[in-house]
Amino acid sequence: MWGLNPSNIWFDTMIAAWLVNSRISSYSMDSLAEFYLGYETVHFKDIVPKDKLFQDIKLETASFMQQRMLILLSDFMKSSVPL
Repeated sequence: MWGLNPSNIWFDTMIAAWLVNSRISSYSMDSLAEFYLGYETVHFKDIVPKDKLFQDIKLETASFMQQRMLILLSDFMKSSVPL
């Protein structure tokens, strides 16, 4: 469908969050991290200096905290949804 052929998909954190609670106002990863983990995600302005662009910072700096949050959130959702 739409030219997409996803493979090896076995868990979707946003769908799991909706299954756990279909009444929250947002299912963005930022919102879910704050709602379920009490974790405020790293914002663009916090890692990119005012006179720089996103491309100017190291990839490791930009991705490490977000990856950690996604792992924690995914683990939490997996334990909350009966599979």
